[in-house]
Formats: sequence, structure tokens, C-alpha cells
Amino acid sequence: MGRTIITPPVPGIECEFCFGQGLPFGAVPAPSVASVVFTGIAKGPAWLAGDGEPPNKIYRLLQGAPCFYADAFPDTVVSLIWSAVISTLSIVFFGNPAFLAEPVEVCQLSFVNGLGGPFAKFVGGRGVVTL
Repeated sequence: MGRTIITPPVPGIECEFCFGQGLPFGAVPAPSVASVVFTGIAKGPAWLAGDGEPPNKIYRLLQGAPCFYADAFPDTVVSLIWSAVISTLSIVFFGNPAFLAEPVEVCQLSFVNGLGGPFAKFVGGRGVVTL
């Protein structure tokens, strides 16, 4: 049996809202990769068979700009944005919004889906970010 070597995260582009002395994540470099785990997303009232199953899984997002992480897959676009006043996490799945959370807190790591209503194809769920 060999040893498992864990590579430390590669530093990314600095995010002036979240990383640094006195900021929410402390005086550490912003990582170049973030993981997001989505759980509990369910079919909404407007869901149709062609809309796919709810996108409950882990996504690996790459940093594309300061405070912005995203990745595009064949059927899914996931993005995480931290700004001076708000945090946003979203999934667009088969062209339909499946998750959208815009809490007021800056540098949020845990999100609750804000989508709902009679025209929503997907509802509920949580998204948790790991850096």
C-alpha cells in the first residue's frame, strides 16, 4: 500500500471582499477551485419529463475572475459570485433555472434555493461551498 499525497490548493486571483486580514475567510490566498454540493433540489410544479432529473451532485468550479467561480458542462452552468454587498449561487440546467440564491451576507458558503412558484421547474434544496 502506498501513501496518498494530497496536493495543496493552488492560489487563485485575490478576492478583496472575502480573503485577507480581517475579512470573512481570513488572511489566506483565494483558491483557484471551489466545490459546491447541491442537495434536496426537487422537481417543481412546471417540471416536464424532458427537463431532466434535479441536479443534486458535486460541481467543481474554476475561478475565472476575482470573487467569481464557474464551470459549464454539456447541460449545466454553475456560478458562484461574491461582491461587496451580496453572494450569489446559481445553476442553469438544460436551459432552465434550477437553483438561485442571493442572500444578503457577503462571502456566503451555505445557500438555500430561492426558486419557487407555479412556473418553477425545480424548487428547494441547498448548496454548500467548500474551498
